Amino acid sequence: MSQFDAHTVALSGINLIEASAGTGKTFTLAELYCRLVVEQQLEVKHILVVTYTRAATEELRGRLRQRLVDERKKRIDEGDKNTPAVKRLQLAIQSFDEAAIYTIHGFCQRALQDFAFESGYFFDVEMVADEQELKQAVVDDFWRRHISTADSAFAHYLLQQRQTPESLLQSVNGLLGKPYLHYLPLPAVDMAQRQQQFEDQFKQVQHLWAEQREHAVEVVQSKDLLNGNKYRPASVSLWIQQMDALLQGQAAPDLFDKFAKFGQLELESSLKKGQVLPELTLWPACDLLVELAEQVQTGRALQLQQLRMQLSEYLSTELPKRKQQLKIQAFDDLLLNLQQAVHGNQAEVLIDRLRKQFKAALIDEFQDTDPVQYDCFQTIFSGTTQPVFFVGDPKQAIYSFRGADIFTYLKAKHAAEHEFNLDTNWRSHPSLVSAVNQLFERVEQPFLYADIPFIPVKAARPDEPSLTIAKQPPKALNWVWTATDGKAINVSDMMQTAADISADQIADVLNQSMQGQVNLSDKDKQVRALNGGDIAVLVRSHKQAQTIQQALRARGINSVQQSRDSVFASEQAVMLERVLMAIANPNNDRLIATALSTPIFDHTANEIYALEQDEAAWLALTDQFVSWHEHW
Repeated sequence: MSQFDAHTVALSGINLIEASAGTGKTFTLAELYCRLVVEQQLEVKHILVVTYTRAATEELRGRLRQRLVDERKKRIDEGDKNTPAVKRLQLAIQSFDEAAIYTIHGFCQRALQDFAFESGYFFDVEMVADEQELKQAVVDDFWRRHISTADSAFAHYLLQQRQTPESLLQSVNGLLGKPYLHYLPLPAVDMAQRQQQFEDQFKQVQHLWAEQREHAVEVVQSKDLLNGNKYRPASVSLWIQQMDALLQGQAAPDLFDKFAKFGQLELESSLKKGQVLPELTLWPACDLLVELAEQVQTGRALQLQQLRMQLSEYLSTELPKRKQQLKIQAFDDLLLNLQQAVHGNQAEVLIDRLRKQFKAALIDEFQDTDPVQYDCFQTIFSGTTQPVFFVGDPKQAIYSFRGADIFTYLKAKHAAEHEFNLDTNWRSHPSLVSAVNQLFERVEQPFLYADIPFIPVKAARPDEPSLTIAKQPPKALNWVWTATDGKAINVSDMMQTAADISADQIADVLNQSMQGQVNLSDKDKQVRALNGGDIAVLVRSHKQAQTIQQALRARGINSVQQSRDSVFASEQAVMLERVLMAIANPNNDRLIATALSTPIFDHTANEIYALEQDEAAWLALTDQFVSWHEHW
């Protein structure tokens, strides 16, 4: 892999540029774009630029235009005012509203519309941003057809697993629009036979319990025979009650959690030293019933998986039919339609038209691509000398939740004619760059695949501390070990521990800053004290964000949560709703008390109770809410 130089790289063929965060990816794209205009003499409408979000598209559009403006000014300042290059730059700037800069969906839509005859695209199709309602309608139909004819035991299992048409759709939603997926066949299961075996054995256990109950109860209650920690008297009494209730039923229901305590395996493993378990045919019969129950549960789980596969296949065929009937399309359909078009009857003509329209291509954030997207670009541009640059960070190709597919990236990497990497980080402090390099270089294949090696980068920033604590630069990377004494710790507890540790460290550094011990210096060497707004905490979920925010609040530190969630789902919105409900209903004492408990009023339970007992004070308070109501 070669080091990339945007000023000298050949503008031809399929090129892959691997760029870590902060290594000047956008600068590189802008430089290539400028060279395509100046050296290849391409009009902006013939240079295809694709990125993956609307916000990124608008930002990139501004950066590319500014690069053309800067290049034109530089050349004029150098005395090249009337040269062909300056004229081409001027034309590119003036016609920049024609620039072909799109999201992936925008490009597909443009290609399908501009070449509708070749692609078979229909003009009278309405684009819909959300197809969830239509999907749910299809799933509801599927549910009615399949569940109405399902056996009662499977229907009971679905109810037990809290399966609904909504949850069923959610379980397969991520599989839709991915024709490249291949489903492995599930093993065939004779559920009727499994269910019958379980029911027959259940009747056998019923019979044996009726015959041997007295002796069995005496055994499981024996303090001399069994380990008291495993067979506690209170627990045993409950198990006996559950056993009686279970075996009085006519049908074979689900076993209770501790049913296996009446089996030979559990009993023998709980015997005190030197003791022998009295022989009862009930013990092995219970073990067999547990085994058969597990087989039934496994079979039901396979049935559910088969149901999901059937639903996925049904949606793949039925959803397009309904969209065609309604004359609507979703944005992901654009990708599939273009892929079908570049492999369809008019593929040769369409590809030729697209190549003439887009004589060069710059594909940004390529690590987020999937097989459909890559197939479209590869089919259109492979086999030509037209310059195509795929730019992305392979280390982020592991994020499948974002649509990325690591194997698609590797396929593209092997197909590229030239591979480059950007080796200088222009954003991060040298100490942080060095720390990250050392961390990942300790492992031979930190990203599992040999084709995705860790390539260390250099730091472009000067090695001057921008943050000092007690006049010393802090370590760029710190490990915090949590002592668990070798015991397992669950995710919820670990999340709280991480939040508490983070909040403690933030509180500590802010306290030091208030004492003049922590300072920040900007690029102009201006020094100021660190404040809370200078600190960011990165989390993976809304729940984690709430946990750290609560930990900070407990230490008297205010924070702002940035989220993609609606503002109406925030804690502040709920708090405000409670206050507004009280203002809207000023005669409702319960709503007023609820409003007083919010952080807006910050009353404790004791303070609210005292107000309620003081008639004059409460009346004055309700008058205030009435006044607010009238103003509202």
